[in-house]
Parts: sequence; C-alpha cells; structure tokens
Amino acid sequence: MAAAGIWYNSEYLTVDYSETLETQSAENPEIKGDDLSDFYTVFYVLSGICISFYIILAITGIQLIRLKISWVFVLLGIVVAEVVYYIVLGRLWGLPQYGRSIAAATGVSSGGLVFQGLSLFPIWAPLAALWARNRIRKESEANDL
Repeated sequence: MAAAGIWYNSEYLTVDYSETLETQSAENPEIKGDDLSDFYTVFYVLSGICISFYIILAITGIQLIRLKISWVFVLLGIVVAEVVYYIVLGRLWGLPQYGRSIAAATGVSSGGLVFQGLSLFPIWAPLAALWARNRIRKESEANDL
C-alpha cells in the first residue's frame, strides 16, 4: 500500500493543473478565480501529508516483517491518523475562503489513499497485525518454557 501511494503521488506531483483550473473556472461562472487560487499550496501540503503517511507505513511494514511486534501500535496509529485525516479534510471543504481549493486538491493529492480504501486496508490490516502479534507472543512464551 505504501509503495502504491508513493508511486501515485510521485506521478501526480509533476502534473501541471493550471489549464484544468482555468477550464473549471470558465465552465462554472459561480467559481471565481480566487476560489482556486490556493490550489497549489493546498495540493503540496496535502501531498506532503500523504507521502509522510506512506513513508511511515513502509517503515512500519518492514519492521513488522522483521517481527518487531511493538510496531503494531505504529500501524494502528497511522491507520487512525489516515481515517481522521479524511474526515477532517472533508469538513474543511466547507471553509468559505479555502474550501474549494481544498476540495479540488483533495482528490489529486489523496488519491494514493484510495488503494487502501478499495482494499479495505484500514479494517483488515490492524486486525491482522494484532492477531499476528498475539500469536507471536504466545509462541515466544511457549518457547521460553
């Protein structure tokens, strides 16, 4: 999931969205040019947040493969942070000054998180990690006896 997200954001960070923004403003007269003037700022901030999620997720995955079971809690934390991120981001769309820029930038910058959503990663990954953690601990305790 981390690799897919990093790939997605690295591809879409290089796209020039200025023509698309101009077209949207021309097609929708109720959208003033200023409404999307903060698009690039918001886009880069949101992309940075998402890339941070992916990097932490990748490091966590590597540590879990190495059977570092305490990293299960980092995985739980990052999944919760991603869910909270999506909820808060949706609420920010309603802001009068920046809402349209946030809404426009959300889809492009957070698209890498869609891979996780489609696979239901936030549901099964924490459950699988907790199950594996408990199993590893039980086996470790059994081997110590």
